[in-house]
Amino acid sequence: MQFVFRFNQFFQTQQVVITDLHDMVVAMYKEILLCFMQRNYVMQNDTNKINPNNGEFLLNDQQLYLGAKILVHINDPKIVSEPIRKREFFDRCRRFLITACVEIKKRYNMSDPVLSKLNILKPQNALSLEFRDKEPSLVPLMSLMPRLVSINDSQAIQNIDDQWRRLPIAIAQFPDGLENEKQPDIFWWKLKKFGLDNTSNNFTEICNFALGILSLPHSNADCERMFSNVNCIKTKIRSSLKTESINGLLHAKQCIKWGRNSTKTCINFEPSKEMHDKMSHKLLFSTDNEHKNTI
Repeated sequence: MQFVFRFNQFFQTQQVVITDLHDMVVAMYKEILLCFMQRNYVMQNDTNKINPNNGEFLLNDQQLYLGAKILVHINDPKIVSEPIRKREFFDRCRRFLITACVEIKKRYNMSDPVLSKLNILKPQNALSLEFRDKEPSLVPLMSLMPRLVSINDSQAIQNIDDQWRRLPIAIAQFPDGLENEKQPDIFWWKLKKFGLDNTSNNFTEICNFALGILSLPHSNADCERMFSNVNCIKTKIRSSLKTESINGLLHAKQCIKWGRNSTKTCINFEPSKEMHDKMSHKLLFSTDNEHKNTI
């Protein structure tokens, strides 16, 4: 059905989607539930407590929503003349929808303590004064990420929280276009770069924290694309390539393309002076132990 297609398409993007993941899953789950369950039951109960198999709140055949095409053809005389097959059709569709919801619920916690909070890192929320009424502090999120910020490092926690509270106030000093950036990873990277160039408005700590969270794996298609690239590089003929060489080739490809929206290729790529300067005799003909036996 259409909502399943939209969900699969959501993960095919090259953009970071982890900040929208929770809202997307919950919205899709409720959308499916509303196709075969009573609206009051779905909307008035905690999402985690809804039981898709609860027969008390199932819609009857005439109330089921199976898409516009079904609604157009369901009253066709040929279909109306076969009530048994029509009833069987509705029953199978209902079972399909119930199974879809049960399987989604098995695989995702609708009250996930981390993913449910990551919309905080969306640029529009990070720069919103009104959003500070809802999320005045990042301490609850930091307490869930002890590997990014130690709960015992009170100074680091305070620095990140201060920068979070200062963000909406400092908008006027940001470079043009930053406040209109929609993609979270690019926004926090640009903000970090701005902070490094302007010591009076340094947001390095909060940017490092945000970028660390955004790097969490969330099954977007980039992982599969990367493995496809590795398979293209490490062929049968080049099966003895070391990990260092594969990493180097992957980074070279990424550098040449220079961003997900770039049209650059190996044909029109021009190395910078800094790149030329790094191609020294020491680098090219290193005898360090770590480079020995590397192909």
